[in-house]
Amino acid sequence: MSFNDDFFANLQQFIDENADKYPSIDDAVAAYIEQYNKGQRNPKKSNGPISDREKSMDLLQEAMYENNVKKQRKLLKEAIKLWPDNYEAEILLAEGSVEEVIKHFLTVHERAHKNWLKTDQVGWLNFEERPYWQLKYFIGSYLFNVGMLIKAEPFFRDCFDFNEMDNLGARYHLMSIYARTYNWEAATEIYYQTPEASEDDMMVIPLMSLAVALGEFQTARKLLADLYRINPQFDEILKEDFWPFELLDEIYSPDQYSFNSVTTIANAIVPLIPLLTGVDYAYGWIKEEYGKIAKQKALKLKTPKQVQLAKKKKKDNVISFPSGVTTDFANNYEAEGSPLAGLAPKPQHILALQGLTSFEALAHKTQKEVAAIQGIGPRTIQGLLDNGVKFKKEK
Repeated sequence: MSFNDDFFANLQQFIDENADKYPSIDDAVAAYIEQYNKGQRNPKKSNGPISDREKSMDLLQEAMYENNVKKQRKLLKEAIKLWPDNYEAEILLAEGSVEEVIKHFLTVHERAHKNWLKTDQVGWLNFEERPYWQLKYFIGSYLFNVGMLIKAEPFFRDCFDFNEMDNLGARYHLMSIYARTYNWEAATEIYYQTPEASEDDMMVIPLMSLAVALGEFQTARKLLADLYRINPQFDEILKEDFWPFELLDEIYSPDQYSFNSVTTIANAIVPLIPLLTGVDYAYGWIKEEYGKIAKQKALKLKTPKQVQLAKKKKKDNVISFPSGVTTDFANNYEAEGSPLAGLAPKPQHILALQGLTSFEALAHKTQKEVAAIQGIGPRTIQGLLDNGVKFKKEK
């Protein structure tokens, strides 16, 4: 297991043994983190025997790098035999037509669900439940990618409803699904349930697109103004006569984390292509209204100095859309004074996905809430504290 996995495994053990000593699970987690920060807890792997679960995960990793199909399947079966809840290995055993693959996935999910009902059903915070939620998210993603939006929706909805922090990012798939199925009520529900959704272009773009498609122009203008404010790079795709889908598809990279960037614009728009191509006036209307917003903002600049500063800011922020775009975003957060400076790239990207790239944003979260994010461990928390982050106080 990784360092972070060990941390959460020890956290889960602490909760199992001490939950009855605290008013709530949240209080137990807070107590564990406090003890860890004082050096009273050591999540590093012990020198004891390797568990069947760890052996199973090692076999899974070996299988993923095995090119021989027969050997790969043998390794996967051995992994499952050691640890029957290795759902990732089960998933990799799927083969055949789309129908056969889905049938296999649903069989695995049914068994996983029965096992999940035996847990505390806390959600992502419970280390024991994570394989189940990862499985559910994976199945939803597969169904989404093959176009079965209605079947994918309940998988993502469960991930969203059972995890207040939405560590897996189910909200983004849900916004795309509700936009493409013209479900205004569900789309606005998810949008307003998500903290600071108006600061996240991957939330704003789907709802804005749906608003345009449904003729909700006033709402669309407001969302477009939010988009203008949070991601000035959006105007780069409005310089053509129609959506530059080929270019956006080249940039599209759903596994990359870079908050309010070229990548997130592409990640938001590409899944919406069926919606956007079906609304003839969408591109023209958005381009015209976006231009109006830009002019209104320019008129509010009163002095030549303000105009020059605005131009410089836009020039500094805009990233062009070259062929073969690279996705090394770590430098975005290495500027002096950034709360993410000095952190490893992966935690930087994870925090960026959550919108936690500024001192102000982090101040709205408790230390416990940030520590509960998948991929964020004690070292990252300590790095944030060292950078001067002041978390929201526990109630």
